[in-house]
Amino acid sequence: MPSVLLIGDSITQQNDIRPDARQLVGGIVKGLGDPSGPGSFGVANFGHHGASMEDFMDVTPGSNRFSQRYALFAAIRDMNGGRWPFTHIWSQGLRNDFSGIPSPTNPADALVLMKARAQAWWDFLAATFPGIPIIQSTVSARVTSSSATNYATLDGQEPRPYTAGVALEDFNEWLVTTVPAPLAMVVDLREGQRELRPDVQFAGQAPVWARLAFVKAGGGKLATALAAGVATSTVKITATTPPAVGSMAYFEPGTSAVEMKGNISTVTDNGDGTFTLTLSPSITPSSTHAVGSAFATSPTADGTHPESVVHDIWAAMIRPLKPLIAAL
Repeated sequence: MPSVLLIGDSITQQNDIRPDARQLVGGIVKGLGDPSGPGSFGVANFGHHGASMEDFMDVTPGSNRFSQRYALFAAIRDMNGGRWPFTHIWSQGLRNDFSGIPSPTNPADALVLMKARAQAWWDFLAATFPGIPIIQSTVSARVTSSSATNYATLDGQEPRPYTAGVALEDFNEWLVTTVPAPLAMVVDLREGQRELRPDVQFAGQAPVWARLAFVKAGGGKLATALAAGVATSTVKITATTPPAVGSMAYFEPGTSAVEMKGNISTVTDNGDGTFTLTLSPSITPSSTHAVGSAFATSPTADGTHPESVVHDIWAAMIRPLKPLIAAL
């Protein structure tokens, strides 16, 4: 059975509101660890908060983030007849690398830098772990948004920094269509996370966080009032479609009373056009929200990290790929 070393940044991880057994973190681990199909893959999640992949590209003793981990792998390899303790490597990195490179004057120049940074990372992996198939998934968006709209609309989101705009979409498209060497496989996770909108600075399309089906259907309205300063773990709304479990709750987006608080952990259909939502953690509103005020949801709380609803979408996309991965 395949055993996958997952290397990336904080995007590999999440605070799972519905933990079960081995599938405690992000969508790749959920998908590969699922017992369906060829069975559960072993996964070592070496995602590191704030890491750029270039931080891992030095394995001399005591050097940086990856040196001690590499020493552990090498010791196991030497005790295991020269075999690494994993059969595949999955990179879900490069988000922070791209955020940290200089901002050139146009997307074409940014794309050159992004390709070079990615190629150096893949070449390092191929040289360091010869013979191990390398998988790269598409790099997720990073945006900022006004406090009034947050991430509930497309036009309210602004890619950040420069390299998170048109150049990122161009990079992901190049990645998916060419599968550059030495990669053995590319997994396109964009549809689970992003929509496109015209960039406001440059000609082209910029990736921003996708609106969930609940928002596209018009969102909802509060069916019971929430009082400022009063804690609650449940919210009742009227809506035509239920919000997704694992999405962030938004109260009165587009107004001065906007608040983003609580991750939706359960949704109960009351059968009368209303839904009761359980929030985790419980919330204490800063403003009073009256009956009939707008309620929306978002797949991200900060414009960079996906909420668990996105990880679940990614897991559903990855499960059918497990036979292809096993055959690499």
